[in-house]
Amino acid sequence: MLVRTMASTEGAHNSHAVDLIVAGGDVVTMNPAREVLVGGSIAIAGGRIAAVGSTRKLRSTWPNAEVLDATDCVVTPGLVNAHQHLTGDPQARSSIPDLLEPGRSIFEWSVPLHGAHTPDDDELAATICAAESLRYGVTTVVEAGTVAYPDRVAAAMRRVGLRGTVGTWGWDIEEGPYAAPTDEVLDRQRAVLAAYPRGDDLVEGWVTLVGHNLASDAHDAEERSPALAPQIDDVVRTLPELEGWIGWLTDEVPRAIVAGEPVERVAPRIERGGGLLGRLRRR
Repeated sequence: MLVRTMASTEGAHNSHAVDLIVAGGDVVTMNPAREVLVGGSIAIAGGRIAAVGSTRKLRSTWPNAEVLDATDCVVTPGLVNAHQHLTGDPQARSSIPDLLEPGRSIFEWSVPLHGAHTPDDDELAATICAAESLRYGVTTVVEAGTVAYPDRVAAAMRRVGLRGTVGTWGWDIEEGPYAAPTDEVLDRQRAVLAAYPRGDDLVEGWVTLVGHNLASDAHDAEERSPALAPQIDDVVRTLPELEGWIGWLTDEVPRAIVAGEPVERVAPRIERGGGLLGRLRRR
């Protein structure tokens, strides 16, 4: 919640005056040296990090800044949720039964719920999800592809202050919520990319083609829309590898921790997965 980037180092300065110092926490910098500053501080200027370093140094440099005491806290960069449905689920939490047969929770519950959404519902759900994400330290999300009204969702993300990508429903099945002919679906994707260009704002456009084997082959979409092909190709190539890494992360890492294996044995693969996520995010 505090950080949009952790790239700054002690002595770096933002063009804005430092107005807040998060002081005295154990700061996980995620810099190339993987330093953890015990009892360190972060200087914030205009909502962005101006410097990271020793508490004494930063407080003496900016003596008039407000101080947020982070003693006994761990201060980390904002987390990234690489698969977040901003709409639908936040308004129906705990309403979908557990232990349903495969597919039923999606096609008997989630899809009809999304199909009933109004523009107000999309914005309200996104506001709830964005606020909850920030509360638990998630500062960036990749929307998973079930947004019917991207402008309303983007407005909610901006209002709350959540960074992320937004797309819109992309499937060309014969019958279903927001289904349309392939050309129309691709036009929707183009419109989102044009409305939210990369690097222009908190919110960036993102191609979201619905999965579950319910849309045309990705390469058919590429032939119809060469401009979208590089992004579609990268997703298609990367997802199988990423899914395998996620399975390893959720299954093998807990076992390694319980077995007392040194972190050096698992760290390289964790960083590899981060690279895969970064490759998708840069598109």
